[in-house]
Amino acid sequence: QPRVTGDPNPDWTGSIRNTVTLFNNLRVSALLDISMGNEMLNGTRGAIYSYGTSKINEAWHGAGKDTIFPGEGPGAGNTVNLNWSTWGENGLGNSFTGPSGQFIEDASYVKLRDISVTYTLDQPWLQRVGITTADLSLAGRNLKTWTDYSGLDPESNLTGQTLGRGIDYFNNPRTRSFVFGVQLHR
Repeated sequence: QPRVTGDPNPDWTGSIRNTVTLFNNLRVSALLDISMGNEMLNGTRGAIYSYGTSKINEAWHGAGKDTIFPGEGPGAGNTVNLNWSTWGENGLGNSFTGPSGQFIEDASYVKLRDISVTYTLDQPWLQRVGITTADLSLAGRNLKTWTDYSGLDPESNLTGQTLGRGIDYFNNPRTRSFVFGVQLHR
């Protein structure tokens, strides 16, 4: 029976921006983005479990690892020995050979989306060359993410933002960037 195992749509989103001016010519601005309640299929983790070569899989090699399954139903609470061949490579421990619900994770996050510092020069020597003020700015984007998601970026998506959202399969994280700018005012 098909059923929904995850929802990539957040329960709520929000942003907080604050700008502070210091000493009449120094502005500091920061933006936090918040997304809560969205879920992501971590297909990267499922593939890594299948191939068995990651540090995560070491416990399954050789004699295997004793695991207690949580939850309800048959087998819940019982100890089962799992090894890489029966669980990771050919069993339900990866997303290629069975259901992938075990790889759906909470992808809620808080991101420091950007922070910028702008200094305004209003020196007399600027006016002599026909400029009233000059703004010097330094900005950083996608500087920090706080999340429990085990993948690289809870905001990335395999098929872009319009189709099949909520799928992480060896995706690249959002780009972190730094920009220096100069604005001249006449």
